[in-house]
Amino acid sequence: MKFTKKDKVLLISIKGPRHIVEVDRTFFTKEGELKLKSLIGKKYGSKIFSNKGVEYTALLPTFSDMMQKSAKGPQGVLPKDAAMIVAHTGIGKNSKVLDAGTGSGHLAAFLARVIDPTILTSYEVRKEFIKVAKKNLDFMNIKNVQIRNKDIYKKIDGRKYDLITLDLAEPWKVRDLKKALAAGGYVVAYLPQMTQVTQFVNFCEKQNILVERIMEVQERYWEVHGRIAKPRYLQQDHTAFLVFARKLN
Repeated sequence: MKFTKKDKVLLISIKGPRHIVEVDRTFFTKEGELKLKSLIGKKYGSKIFSNKGVEYTALLPTFSDMMQKSAKGPQGVLPKDAAMIVAHTGIGKNSKVLDAGTGSGHLAAFLARVIDPTILTSYEVRKEFIKVAKKNLDFMNIKNVQIRNKDIYKKIDGRKYDLITLDLAEPWKVRDLKKALAAGGYVVAYLPQMTQVTQFVNFCEKQNILVERIMEVQERYWEVHGRIAKPRYLQQDHTAFLVFARKLN
């Protein structure tokens, strides 16, 4: 595959940070000037040098690369947690998904790729977050997300959903939750505190929604140098608890 003028390019150098930029431009870094237009028509993995002689490898960025380089905003659901949501709910191309608490748009983007071309609906009450999320979704080239400036605590519009994700402080206040779920559909709450988990579980039990699992996902990274291998001191520890609950009827 070769670069076109519509592509973004991932620039990787062992001497500097990674960059994602449009191919059809000149890019300036501390390591010098890069005339990226010269990549048009060249194969992925081609080399390009700055005017200071720093070598970069040019690749087509993956979704993961794009997510890491997307605009900063409200703390989003990390890939380690988003992947568990996909794995344990089994959503696919025809699944109907509602995401509440859009934030930076990262979870919406992750889930939207799984159900594409089906449209994912996302509710967010803060207009400044919507602006950030739309910018991130555009940067990541996610086209099948519809963000609505709505309060899910008050009402859920539309169809029955196979999955509803709640990145909210008080998910037990979602009054229409059971009514909005399809039979067998999942609700997944993303909750930093165990006190929130307890309240949400109690709410689900009162609504006759089956709580299937409560988990937290931790990542441990390792460094390997020659014959020495050791865990990194910095790791992704607790971010939040995931509560998976399912409507049975």
